[in-house]
Amino acid sequence: SLTEIIISDAIRCTILNFSGNALSQENVDDILYKIDTSGMESVGLSPSNSLDLSGGSSSAPSLAGLTYKSNLEGKGWNVDVNEAP
Repeated sequence: SLTEIIISDAIRCTILNFSGNALSQENVDDILYKIDTSGMESVGLSPSNSLDLSGGSSSAPSLAGLTYKSNLEGKGWNVDVNEAP
């Protein structure tokens, strides 16, 4: 499983499946931040834009990461993350 994923500032993907990995909280937060600030909103595509960071031993997002997740959901994204224990 992956332990780090680097997202560029210019990402334009609409379905991102990073489930089942071992990402640190910092990396989970960074991915959520980069996608949130990329300016991409779901535009009624079917399926909707989605980001999956759940499963495996990936960390749950921090409070800041949860804010980025909420922002993305407000833009129409489906976002799955691991919950804090």
